[in-house]
Amino acid sequence: MDTLTPSDLAEAMLRGYAQGIFAMDGPEGLGWYDPDPRAILGPEGLHVSRSLRQRVDSGRFELGMDGDPLAVIGLCARAGAPPEDTWITPLFHEALQILLGDGWVHSIEVHRDGALVGGLYGIHMNGVFFAESMVSLPPAGRDASKVALVKLVEHCHARGIDLIDCQFLSEHLASLGFIEVPRRQWRRRLHEALMTRASWRD
Repeated sequence: MDTLTPSDLAEAMLRGYAQGIFAMDGPEGLGWYDPDPRAILGPEGLHVSRSLRQRVDSGRFELGMDGDPLAVIGLCARAGAPPEDTWITPLFHEALQILLGDGWVHSIEVHRDGALVGGLYGIHMNGVFFAESMVSLPPAGRDASKVALVKLVEHCHARGIDLIDCQFLSEHLASLGFIEVPRRQWRRRLHEALMTRASWRD
């Protein structure tokens, strides 16, 4: 797998997403993951607390969409881990650049006072959005990733994108309404979502 070119990896990633698996790179090399259970947004939708709604509506943050996906990806790669431990390696980053150029990668950017302080990115295929990573840069960007997630969910629902995947469940994501489903249920829902024609934009 180490001999993969960025183009090879980009093609393999698309095939993987369509089958419900995803790639992560890192010090141990490139690996493919098919977690059971799988974390997705639950049927009741995103849980937006009063305080989070106030942050979204406060005007504190400026929200953008697809304004600078590579900046968001770079922020995710640098946040929370030393460079040698990030799973968004140069190879992975180059593959994402190819997917971005082909229209698969989308991002939500969160700015404050003109500076990028958080956001998220992922892959859109018909009725499913594969959320890859999200990030906040405190203190100015406190809760920026949550604000980006609210924007993402609102956009997806408006576009008929009803399945949002986040791969692994964390306590943080569970508090926002994400749940775990068995692999069999995940694959059934994925198949249905991929058969649903839903565009990211008009």
